[in-house]
Amino acid sequence: MKDTLVRGLEDELARKVERLERELVWWRTVYDSARLLVGHELVKPMTSISGYLDLLENDLADTLEEKQRHYIERMRASLERLEIVADSFVQMLLIDRGSSKKVGEENISVGEVIGKITEDLEQQGGEFEVVIDESIPPVSLRRRYLEIVLENVLSNAVKHGDASGIVKVEARLQNDRRGDSRERFLFIKVENQTEDISTGKLERFFEPFYRVKEDEEDGMGLGLALVKNLVLMMGGRIAIRGEERGIVVTLAIPIMENKTSEEE
Repeated sequence: MKDTLVRGLEDELARKVERLERELVWWRTVYDSARLLVGHELVKPMTSISGYLDLLENDLADTLEEKQRHYIERMRASLERLEIVADSFVQMLLIDRGSSKKVGEENISVGEVIGKITEDLEQQGGEFEVVIDESIPPVSLRRRYLEIVLENVLSNAVKHGDASGIVKVEARLQNDRRGDSRERFLFIKVENQTEDISTGKLERFFEPFYRVKEDEEDGMGLGLALVKNLVLMMGGRIAIRGEERGIVVTLAIPIMENKTSEEE
């Protein structure tokens, strides 16, 4: 009787394992298909559009007015943003599969990036209190990735903050230890004033397609999921927590300070 019961449990367990293995194969197929779909059906047309923009600009170089050039620049900026989103989506799948390509870096001024984004958002009604450590030197990071991260975090802080509230932004360098090595991080803290949000909702902020209010009409709920993915791609970490009168988002991104030509 006991042996029969054990065999029955073993058979049931074997069936469940087999079903899970089939589901795993199916999900891997979905991941691969999504990656190919984005790569072929979205990235390829964007490459064509970029090429046609080049041809248009070259053919009409002598006749384009300043306003028309401005339109082309806006189109290029929007196209670049789409390319970043598409690439990040593919990288999100690769990260889930345990593989991701190394992100390239370039020289940037952190203060300049934050200043430009807050200035743009102030024109849309946002109000900021910015404190940037003057000792932060030019650093090596992927500029566009950092811009998209901060654009999303800061715009969300404005969008979900009190109408009369000020969004506080702080940037400084921070030393940290990982195992036996010591690394330097760019630490950015964004704090807004808002109504109390439950811990359960905060934990879902970085989920794809999650929106704080279900009746929100603008956006697809992908902004902060994209942010988390880009931060991971830069080797950093991001966290969110609720405080008595608002929400605090912290970013820590490993950096390399740029050497001067004399040092090189």
